[in-house]
Amino acid sequence: MLRAKLVLCRTRLASRTQVQRTADDGSSGVSEPAVPSERDRIPCQSLACRRPVALLLLLLSAACGEQPADPATHGPEMRVQPMCHAGCLDPDPHPSAPGVFLGSSVTPFECLEAGHTDADEDDLSDFCEEQLALAFAPELVVASSHGDPLGREPHWVARDFLGGVRLMYLLSYYADGGTEDPLCENVIGELLCAPHAGDAEWIVLDVKYETSTSHWVLDYAALSQHTTFGAYMTAGTYPRQFSYPTHQGAHPRVWVAYNKHANYATFSECEDSGWAGFDVCFADSYERLTVSRYLNLGSRWAPFANCMYSSNPLYAGNGREECYWYPWRRFHGWQDWVVPGQQTSAYTDILTEWGF
Repeated sequence: MLRAKLVLCRTRLASRTQVQRTADDGSSGVSEPAVPSERDRIPCQSLACRRPVALLLLLLSAACGEQPADPATHGPEMRVQPMCHAGCLDPDPHPSAPGVFLGSSVTPFECLEAGHTDADEDDLSDFCEEQLALAFAPELVVASSHGDPLGREPHWVARDFLGGVRLMYLLSYYADGGTEDPLCENVIGELLCAPHAGDAEWIVLDVKYETSTSHWVLDYAALSQHTTFGAYMTAGTYPRQFSYPTHQGAHPRVWVAYNKHANYATFSECEDSGWAGFDVCFADSYERLTVSRYLNLGSRWAPFANCMYSSNPLYAGNGREECYWYPWRRFHGWQDWVVPGQQTSAYTDILTEWGF
C-alpha cells in the first residue's frame, strides 16, 4: 500500500514538472518530461534520505494533494482580464450614444476633483490623461506608398479646459517633403514649397463629458494646416465634418496632405481648398496615432520631457536635440541638413497658443 502511494505521488509530481516547448515555426507545442540531471541519477547517500517514511509521506501528500475529478464541484473558474484598469469592466449604459464610454473611473469628478495622482500638476489626473489620449488618438489617412516622408516621433499633452479636457497631439515629422507642383514656387515662394527638415504639425481635440450617457464626446477640433489651422465646431452633439472609424463622436479620421502633412477633416477639403490648391491627399493606408504614457510631455511647469535626442537609431547619434518647452527653438525633426531661411515652427509657441 505504501509503495503504491509513493508511485502514484511521484507520477503526479513528474507530470507537474513537464516543460511546454513551442516550435519556432508557430506550430503547437509538444509537452515533454524534464530530463533529469546527473545529480538526480545518483542514489541519495545523505542522512536526509533515511528519515522515517511517515515524514516522507507527509511531505509528498502535501505536494501532491488530491485533485477533484469534476472542476465544477469547486465553483466557477476565476478569470483575470489582462491590463484591466479601474472601471474597464463596467458595462456601457448607452452603447448607441455618440462618444466613448471609459468606465466609472474616468469622469469629471474622478479626473478633476477626486485628488488622484497628478504628477504634471495640471489639475487633471494622470490616469485620466492617458485614458482620454488613448481613446481619442486620431486615425491618420496617409500616402505611405507614394514616397511621403511619414517618419515621426509623436508626443502629446492634456489639460482641463472649460469643464472638459483638451488633448493636443504633436506629430513631430522628421521632414516636410515639399510640393511637386512647379507652380507652387511662383505663387507661394521657393522656401515654402521646397522640402525642409522637420515638420511641426499638430492636432487639438476638446472632449466633453455627457452626464446623460456617461460618454466622452468630441466637442471641437483644430488641425494644423501650414501657417494656419482648420477649426471644426460641434454641430448638435459632435463635429459632423469628420468620419469616425469606430463610433460617432469618438476618435476622428484625419486626412494628411501628401508630403506637406497639413491635416484635413475630409478628402475633398484637402483636394479642393488646401494651401492655395496645392495640397493633395491619397488614401493609401490608415494609421492610428501612437500614444503611450512615455510620450506625454507633461506640463510647462512640471514637464515629463523637454529637450531630447531622437529615439530613431538613424538620427539618435547625430547630436541633434529637439525641445518642446524651451523658448525660441524651432523644430527641425532631429535632422542635420537644416537650410537657413526655412520657416519651421517652434512647438513651444504652438503649445502656448493653445493654453499649455
